[in-house]
Amino acid sequence: MKKMTTNSRSIRTQMNRMLLIMSILFVVLCILINHSMQRVLLSNASEYAEITSRKLQNELEFLYDKMDVFSMSIAGEREVQQLMQASYAKKAVYITEVEEKITYFKVLDPEIVDISLVNEEVHYSTLYTYEDLDSLRKQSKEKFFSWVGVRYSSMYTSAQKSPMLLYAREIVVNGEDVGTLLISINISSLQMDNSNEMDTCYLLADEENVIYSFDSTENKSDEIWKIWRNYNEEEEKDPLWYIQSRYLEKMGCYQISALDMGKISRRLSRIRILVWGCVILEAFFFLLLLWLIKGEVVKPLQDFYGVIHGIRSRGQRKLQGEIHLKGCTEIREIGEEFTGMMADISQLNRQIFDTATDLYEMKVKKQEAELSYMRSQIDPHFLYNTLEVFRKKALERKAPEIAEMAVDMGNIFRYSTKGSQTVTLGEEVSIIKSYVRIQKNRFMGKIEVFYYLPEEILHVPVMKMLLQPTVENAIYHGLEPKTERGNLYIGGRLELHDLVLTIKDDGVGIEKEKLLEIQELIEKDYYDTSKHVGILNTQARIRLQYGPGYGLQIESVLGDGTTVTIRVPAKENGPEGEGKGNV
Repeated sequence: MKKMTTNSRSIRTQMNRMLLIMSILFVVLCILINHSMQRVLLSNASEYAEITSRKLQNELEFLYDKMDVFSMSIAGEREVQQLMQASYAKKAVYITEVEEKITYFKVLDPEIVDISLVNEEVHYSTLYTYEDLDSLRKQSKEKFFSWVGVRYSSMYTSAQKSPMLLYAREIVVNGEDVGTLLISINISSLQMDNSNEMDTCYLLADEENVIYSFDSTENKSDEIWKIWRNYNEEEEKDPLWYIQSRYLEKMGCYQISALDMGKISRRLSRIRILVWGCVILEAFFFLLLLWLIKGEVVKPLQDFYGVIHGIRSRGQRKLQGEIHLKGCTEIREIGEEFTGMMADISQLNRQIFDTATDLYEMKVKKQEAELSYMRSQIDPHFLYNTLEVFRKKALERKAPEIAEMAVDMGNIFRYSTKGSQTVTLGEEVSIIKSYVRIQKNRFMGKIEVFYYLPEEILHVPVMKMLLQPTVENAIYHGLEPKTERGNLYIGGRLELHDLVLTIKDDGVGIEKEKLLEIQELIEKDYYDTSKHVGILNTQARIRLQYGPGYGLQIESVLGDGTTVTIRVPAKENGPEGEGKGNV
């Protein structure tokens, strides 16, 4: 009994010492938080503003270089040069071809809002008036290629206007300046994530005025510009603003970032109050907890810990006997419940192991059955349409197209029925070309197909028949009902570790209600393949093959075409250096 009293006093002494140490630690912690909080917050905010500012600078310079190359390609097009050189009476001959070229370049780079052409006789634009075009041409003639600035369309209402970065290139043919090419880029293409930049403003400015403000009002932008103009140095501190600037040599202007010190101070005050409250609350609960466990809880818990430590050190999977703990009622019940729990755990471990094994085997069999069934559901009705084309052409005349179509049909049959279920993207595209040739013969020049598939993605392994159902839908449901000629674009690119494929048509599009229905169906875990067979089967195969992070996305506007995006993992296959270049 005397020994128990000694132990009890020893525990109380240790707990009192712990209270003293924790009190000292809390005081020191509060002092450190109070002194270092502002420094850390300001440092993080300035570093973040610096990183974001550099990111914006890199994006602007990259966009400048890209538009330099892009404008050079457009200005070098024969049709564009002919239009700019032709007499007024002959310009109508070239305008259709130029419009097709402009549409092609817009498809290649969706960031382009408008491509304008201007000289004394040509004023071609969907955004600017004749007077605007003439003024912009005079403004850009100082350099062969230049960034003109930020402009708004003068052909829309103020509610519809959006800022655009404008680039200009002089069109020179045989040493003669025949006109100016203007490219307008939506400024929203710059990836400015404002979610964490509530204290920072970004401007483009020169010595005269503010050119464009990304995320601040006009008054605030003018205030920042005036402070920067007075100092006119790379980095200056102001009681209200912490300003950094960089000169963008290619664009001939300054990029200014300004950190709002007033907001930082207010945020710091709120954080300080919150931290102090948390520290005080934590201290209160800690003291309360120590006071509650001083009684009979400490010793029984030590005994309980001894039992648990013994079980772990000996590697026991079950108890040798029941645990009897002394102390309050709750502690004794813990000992009894622990005894029962260990017995239940021992029994459940065996049941879980058996059940997990059975479920895994059932899941594998189910996935194999679903994959096999969905592969068999791909609708081959395009083959019957092709045979009908063969019959008509054979009745009318003998033609070499019949032989080519027969070869394409044989290639498609062999590809779909033989070989591995995983192929390279190049093999898949080869079969798509066979399929497209058959359809182009059937529609007699009504369909035009464009491919953009860089060499580095041709060896990426994909599952067989990945593209065919989507291409088939684009032709039959998008382009076939269209009365005039239609265009189909098939492209691909790498995004980090993913392969992204795009099938885009300018057909009749999909009604909004039907589009929503299809989008809801492809997001479900269970697919009803009795409707929209091609799309849903392809989505189901992708999900079963690669997991829920991959699949299809469909976007469409009625009367303006449909875009289907396919995302799968990009894992290179085949020896390095193989391939035939761009398709």
